[in-house]
Amino acid sequence: MLAKQQDNLNIRPSTQPFWMPFKRNINNFFLLGALFGLFFPMGAIFILLSQSNEWTLQQFLIIHYERPLLWIIETAPLFLGLAGAFGGYHFDQKKILHLEKDSLDRLKKSLAKQLEVILSASLNAIIIADETGDITMFNSSAHNIFGFEPEDVIGKKLSDTIISEQFRDMHEKGLKKYLETGLHNVLKKRIEIEGLHQQGHCFPIEMEIIPIIDQEKTTFCAFIRDITERNHQQAALKETADNLTALIDTANAPIFGIDTEGKVNEWNQAAERITGYSKSEVIGQNLVEGFITEDYKESVKGVLDEALKGKQTANYAFPLYSKTNARIDVLLNSSTRRNTRGEIVGVVGVGQDITELKTTHIALKETNNRLIKEKKSIEQKIEQRTQELKIAKVSAEKSEKIKSAFLANMSH
Repeated sequence: MLAKQQDNLNIRPSTQPFWMPFKRNINNFFLLGALFGLFFPMGAIFILLSQSNEWTLQQFLIIHYERPLLWIIETAPLFLGLAGAFGGYHFDQKKILHLEKDSLDRLKKSLAKQLEVILSASLNAIIIADETGDITMFNSSAHNIFGFEPEDVIGKKLSDTIISEQFRDMHEKGLKKYLETGLHNVLKKRIEIEGLHQQGHCFPIEMEIIPIIDQEKTTFCAFIRDITERNHQQAALKETADNLTALIDTANAPIFGIDTEGKVNEWNQAAERITGYSKSEVIGQNLVEGFITEDYKESVKGVLDEALKGKQTANYAFPLYSKTNARIDVLLNSSTRRNTRGEIVGVVGVGQDITELKTTHIALKETNNRLIKEKKSIEQKIEQRTQELKIAKVSAEKSEKIKSAFLANMSH
């Protein structure tokens, strides 16, 4: 963020060596002075050459020895150029420092304004206190949460304003311990304590305190949020979850749950009752491998795998083995379990113990078959008796005819 602000304000950290401005001034001042100064010895040489075709260094030195003013005139531009170089360097440095100071001042003002906007717009209460615990900044969200006006708490101790009485001593001791030893238990951690509202009532808050350490002093920045509504929601969710757990646990139907690996993670009282296995005995065990009869393992696993793909199964009958190795017939309805993000996390199965029903059904079927057989037997006996009666009737009719004929013959 600081780098971005520097770009916006056209501040560019200097990457050139410290001597570069000095070198630039040498080029601008010193060399010009040196060239100007060389003009004089060159003039002296020209004069010597005009008087004689030959001249020596000794002659050159004698001329300048006898005329010291000539040395001063010739070397003055050199020294003036050097002085100009140092003067220009000093001027440039002052100008650079002035520009950098001006840019830094503008950067500080910009950052301060942005910080003020961020603090004002923050949904969390942000409170800054010095190392004595006195409040130095109190943003608008802190006002909304605690009810205090900033001017009413600035300069007052944090523990005397927004912290409930039962936590004040702990706060003061923790602050003192940190300043004396540097040790702490709650800094840079989210903690839940009770805050004190301006109207006098306490309410739950979540707070994280960050120490800000510079060369001169230590300040503390506290980020605070009112968690009253969150606690209410969590309590409501817990109550709903507890009620649902109690409902599942006390339901008359056996209910079990498995995770995505097929391991049992729910086992209600009805499931305990019909199987003889307690919840602690089955939790974490593979349902198919541990409790399904061998001839049904593959089909039951297939049903559960389909449920893990999001497909529900209704009225699927399969047998379980109880702890006493007794067969229990169960009618199963399986449903996919999802988390709050909609991800499949397992299967919940609601069963019905149909062992007795199935036994009754078998008994009824056997009784029905027996009745059918008895009916057929009776019908056969009736048919047989009917045939016998028919034969007897025919015989009786024949006897009657013979008797009638005999009596007729006797009368004649």
